[in-house]
Amino acid sequence: MPPDPTPTPPPFSPGPTPTPAPVCAPTPTPAPFTPGPTPTPAPVCAPTPNPTPTQPPDQALSSAASDPATQVASGDAGNPSNTCGPTPTPTPTPAPQMAHIAVTVLDPSGNPIPNVTVSVAGKGWDGTTDNNGNFDFGDHPPDTYTVNGEKDFYTPSPASQEKFAPAETCTQFNLQLQPPVVTQISATVAGTKGKRLATNTRPDNVLTPSTSSDESLSGNAPVTLIRGCPQVTLAATTNPPNAPVTWAVKANQNSSSAPAITPTDGGTKAKLQTNQTGSFSVIATLGSSKVVWNVVFAWVNVDPSSSVITSNDTYFADAGSGGGSTVFQSGDFPTAKYAWEAKVKLQVIGGGSDGKLGGGKVKIHV
Repeated sequence: MPPDPTPTPPPFSPGPTPTPAPVCAPTPTPAPFTPGPTPTPAPVCAPTPNPTPTQPPDQALSSAASDPATQVASGDAGNPSNTCGPTPTPTPTPAPQMAHIAVTVLDPSGNPIPNVTVSVAGKGWDGTTDNNGNFDFGDHPPDTYTVNGEKDFYTPSPASQEKFAPAETCTQFNLQLQPPVVTQISATVAGTKGKRLATNTRPDNVLTPSTSSDESLSGNAPVTLIRGCPQVTLAATTNPPNAPVTWAVKANQNSSSAPAITPTDGGTKAKLQTNQTGSFSVIATLGSSKVVWNVVFAWVNVDPSSSVITSNDTYFADAGSGGGSTVFQSGDFPTAKYAWEAKVKLQVIGGGSDGKLGGGKVKIHV
């Protein structure tokens, strides 16, 4: 058996030439890192913080950018547009400073006047004083203010004061008002009218007025009237005019009840009854002022049981008799030669503690 043929080797094809591995140069050792100086922050004054300090030089900025700890602390140290450090708290706007305004109203004697209407001119702020004469307007911007005060029948009307009210200060305005006063009581009794012809009248009786505040009967002499006469019309004179007064009447040195008194014309006048016997004081008051008018109502007490009638026909006289008539008169009226006369006991009771005051001024006519 013939031997197997020797195999023919495949033709040689050269493979690709391998690329030589690069030769790495040794890694240079970096120079040691030297951080720049850390800037010292400017001190912060309480309570208002100062602005954030100016950024440090570029070297410190680049060092801060490469330092992880710095990046964490600042948030973005590599961005020079950001501000390092805490954000300053805005300074609050201070509240405006205010002035405080108050007013007190007194009379010339220093007594407080309540219920005075007070106001600040041109502002529309108003109120009423309390029992101590005070009113508080509260806080308002600093400025020059005029405070006014007025009350019915008080003068001047109004009282006013102008002041500058500075900030953070209580500015006290002080006003003075003069209270109204009563200065006189006048009195009249209406004239009587005729019984048969009412148009026949007597003029009004104008009585003695009073300007005294004395209630004593010796220091302030009373007017004497007959009990039961027409009622007395009283009028008060005041300053300023037409201020209403308070009327009152009381017994003065006697035990009788006081007669009734009725205010009229808004309190400027009054009507006094005359149905009581004795001495009395009529008092008109206005504030702390008063005027007293004293009066005695005298009573003529007649005792009818004591009357004695005497006639004497011889005292009748002819009064012009003629052929067709007879006319006579009851005497010629010489003393103790009356054709008819009557005698009766009577007593005049006046005022004062003994009932005699004013009795001597009573005239009896028959």
